[in-house]
Amino acid sequence: MKLCVFTENYQRGGIDTFIVSLVNAWPEGMDELTLFTNAENPFEPHLKERLNRPVRIIKYENRITRQTNRLVNQFTTSRTSFFQLILNRIFELINVLLFPFLVYNLYKQLKQLNIDSLLVVNGGYPGGINCRASSVAGCVLLTKNGVVFSFHNYSVDPKKVRRIVEAPIDFLVSRSTKTIVSVSASCLSSINNRYFLRSNPRRQVIFNGIEDPGLLNVKNEVLKNHKIEDYCIVIGAIEPRKGHDFLLDAFRYVVESNPNVFLLIAGKGSAQEEERIAIRINLLGLNERVVLLGYIEDVDELIRKSSVMLVPSQSYESFGLTIIEAMGRKVPVVATKIGGIPEVLGSNIGGIVCPSNDPRVFALTILQFLENKEFAHKVGCEGRLRFEQKFTSNMMALNYRNVLKVDLK
Repeated sequence: MKLCVFTENYQRGGIDTFIVSLVNAWPEGMDELTLFTNAENPFEPHLKERLNRPVRIIKYENRITRQTNRLVNQFTTSRTSFFQLILNRIFELINVLLFPFLVYNLYKQLKQLNIDSLLVVNGGYPGGINCRASSVAGCVLLTKNGVVFSFHNYSVDPKKVRRIVEAPIDFLVSRSTKTIVSVSASCLSSINNRYFLRSNPRRQVIFNGIEDPGLLNVKNEVLKNHKIEDYCIVIGAIEPRKGHDFLLDAFRYVVESNPNVFLLIAGKGSAQEEERIAIRINLLGLNERVVLLGYIEDVDELIRKSSVMLVPSQSYESFGLTIIEAMGRKVPVVATKIGGIPEVLGSNIGGIVCPSNDPRVFALTILQFLENKEFAHKVGCEGRLRFEQKFTSNMMALNYRNVLKVDLK
């Protein structure tokens, strides 16, 4: 099989991890893989050092979307939020009107690759305009039997005007794609807010998977520099939906009972959001117990030596990749009951799911693991077993290969 994995990515994160895990674990060594990615992808320079099998990497560049994005950045800088909203809607409309030209342009580029199957990897839906255009172009080139459309975060519920404008594209995506795949049932059901997509009968959940952490042994200077031993960790972008405010409220209760524990926060956000969280840490009197690490390239040792992995998300958490990263390392998890998180943890296997609006309950759950190491070890071992059964990159890659193989028939 000659497979093309198509993506449109403008910031580093979960999509990068997914693509690396998928390619490295691809079950058929004879298959020819091509990664077709946008020229502005910030992860593209690092791909070759992360991939351990031959992959043809090709960068596409669509001047239409590039110029539109530049205009958005240029005209919305230092503008009021209302003005930004109006301009964003105008440029979205421009992208929609130019959609046929995007499809034609990508059709010409895909035709040169001589492929027989296309996997489109999108973020949230609608996500990248080029991802949607590529599924239509792929259908014209291969017929829809050769196209699988995968989206990894929630579908946005469009407002009335946007719903009307985007409906034709939704129709084309639905008609051009044999199978629509997402990372959890919760995330997959979110496309029900789009009329033409919910009518697609071929929908499937394929859980994310990662390389077995047992094969890794990466040292990190963070622990050595800070001389920290007993700590909890949270990893992810610093933004409101990830729940850092909720977590800090909970951790204040934790410190009251266990004043020796630390909280490590790994991840980046906007300058304003990082500053706001730093101020809140100080206001809560937690500056001696909470460490802002910023973005960490390799978190293997940080997770492996942590007492508890914390996932305090408040909205739009389609899967929770850090949960399975902790499971693979036998680290128990405390998470909120948001989105796809309950599906990953099952019946509290590998961790405990808590309400997303009660920081005291979240804190008490953390303390259970901190104060009872035998219980923490037992839950961590259960999580490791669940990881081996459901969340390895080998299993994920095999599931995608099977979907693509069935579609080719």
